[in-house]
Amino acid sequence: MPLPEQLTVLNAKCKRGSQVIQTNSWLAINLMLIGLFVLMLFVYVIQMNGITANNYRIKTLTDRISLLNETNSSLSVSRTVIDDVGIIMEFAKSNNMIKGDGSVALYGDAGVAMQR
Repeated sequence: MPLPEQLTVLNAKCKRGSQVIQTNSWLAINLMLIGLFVLMLFVYVIQMNGITANNYRIKTLTDRISLLNETNSSLSVSRTVIDDVGIIMEFAKSNNMIKGDGSVALYGDAGVAMQR
């Protein structure tokens, strides 16, 4: 049978060994949690980058649509002006009107003109 002093020493050695195992397991758990956090952060950054790129692409296309709508409006107005000139010329010919050259306006807002 072992002596009581030896039992105490063996008991202390077992406690230290279990503390080392317990410390190593906590270290492993902490490292796994840190790795999981880094992985989640990496995935978050990649997703935010994709969302930002898509928002930029949408804004660029929206600006292009706006510019094309402005160009379309301008071309529609130009076409209307060209069509109106043709309609006006047809109306003038059908009513035996002639082109008036050499008229000078006496009053800008009264609509009175004098022929030279």
